[in-house]
Amino acid sequence: MYKQGFDLVEYLHERITEFEAIRGITPQALILSPAAFTWLISVYSEEQKYYGVSPIDMRTWTYQTGNASVRIVIDEMARDFQAKIL
Repeated sequence: MYKQGFDLVEYLHERITEFEAIRGITPQALILSPAAFTWLISVYSEEQKYYGVSPIDMRTWTYQTGNASVRIVIDEMARDFQAKIL
């Protein structure tokens, strides 16, 4: 039996899109656990290397959604791979 794994990138895109659709505004912050942030940096560094783009801007600590820039905040108390959209 095939067991689907958790895809943090897909989860973030879905939650951000859902947030914008329900509230009609862009999220103010993306709250990430240290593990989630580290994993995203790893994934997006590969995209940067191969495609020349990454939605994470380390200079400004923002996540580019396509519609806007959302501030990244690290929550040291969050569980592994936890992410919240505010």
